[in-house]
Amino acid sequence: MRNIFLILFLSIFWVFYSQSQPVLYISGKVLDLENFPIPNVTVSFKNKLTKTSENGSFLIPVNEIKSIDIDFKHSGFKKYKLSVSSRKLRRNVNDTLFLPSIKLYNLLLDEFSVIANKIDTVYGSDRFSVEDFEMVNHGQMLLLSYEKTLRKESKILLLDNNQQLLHTHVVPGQSIRLFKDYSGQSYVITIDKVFQINVSNVNRIELTAINNDVFYDYCYRIIDTISDDYLYSNFNELYPAIKFYSSSKVDSTHSLIKEVKDDFMMELYRAQYKYVSGRDKLWAYRKEQQTGIDKEIWVGASVFTNDILYKPIYAPLFVKNDSIYLFDHYQNYIYRL
Repeated sequence: MRNIFLILFLSIFWVFYSQSQPVLYISGKVLDLENFPIPNVTVSFKNKLTKTSENGSFLIPVNEIKSIDIDFKHSGFKKYKLSVSSRKLRRNVNDTLFLPSIKLYNLLLDEFSVIANKIDTVYGSDRFSVEDFEMVNHGQMLLLSYEKTLRKESKILLLDNNQQLLHTHVVPGQSIRLFKDYSGQSYVITIDKVFQINVSNVNRIELTAINNDVFYDYCYRIIDTISDDYLYSNFNELYPAIKFYSSSKVDSTHSLIKEVKDDFMMELYRAQYKYVSGRDKLWAYRKEQQTGIDKEIWVGASVFTNDILYKPIYAPLFVKNDSIYLFDHYQNYIYRL
């Protein structure tokens, strides 16, 4: 009797064990039409699912010898279904069935044309030239304008939603540009000062000088807010890298979100140190001793940024609902946090 129970137990165990263990594995490689491997392709059939590796290869277990359909999905390619017959599975003598290369076709969108019906002139004047603009309340617009050059005299014009002039205000000093911060407040930046622009209830422009340190350290750097955090960066147009931070409104603690770097531009930027004169190298060395900032950065910022090859870092950050979207064009990634 004991032997009968032992045989029965082993039989049941073998049935469950054989069902849980794969009969064989199916392996292959996914390529595009130019024979380049495609990573992160979802490979699935029934409840089995895996993804291709960096070299486009995959390995998936099969628990029974039946005809199966394997699906291949990727956001940049057309879906593909591969049928493997039971006959082919049975004829395989090894524990792995190697498939020929699977080719996926690129997912192409239909071509379309965007054509403007006509060119719409928002504002035109024979007297003023427009340097910059910002949209304000209820379709109103602020224009930074000048008659001859910005160096002599500039004015801010307030237009209504029909582009009719409501008010003008002379800007003290030499204007550079208009700026709107994360809260929608507009400013005019001059060489020496920064003025906050307010539009009164009777549609009159009022300029108020603000502290430069407060503006550049706070208003200018903050990109947006999310929940209880400010989002800001250390952007400097003279340096080919940028770091994004979040700072709590509650206790002012801050943390690094992500750094974006233009590696190619950075290599050229630092290499500039090799080609400057000994006098410039000595100046950069002394600056490094004074500030702790690398001498190659001093030379890059003062020399290479004036070169036609230099391009400032560009890494836009947006807030949508409860998510942050950060574009890293240099690594071809969009990060969502």
